[in-house]
Amino acid sequence: MKRLRTKNNDTLEEYAYDLTPGVKDIYRADKALRSGMIYGLLAIFFSLLALFLFPLISGIVGIFFGYRAVSYGARVIGFTAIGFSIFSIIVSLVLI
Repeated sequence: MKRLRTKNNDTLEEYAYDLTPGVKDIYRADKALRSGMIYGLLAIFFSLLALFLFPLISGIVGIFFGYRAVSYGARVIGFTAIGFSIFSIIVSLVLI
């Protein structure tokens, strides 16, 4: 909570500061979501690569990047990549 001081050292509490996000908080959230989208696109790339080449290695990398995307806030693309990766790992284990 942000406290303001007056001349006679009384404290005035500013409640609006706690209830609304600051500009830095919005920028930080936007930057995290952009990072999540980058991780999500990498996860989709590796999970689709796992359908054709090196399914076990690419699938594990796709799951890792998908988890990172979900943790940064890009839930849909992260869970989609995780699903594709798990699918490709299962199919490769059944067919081999």
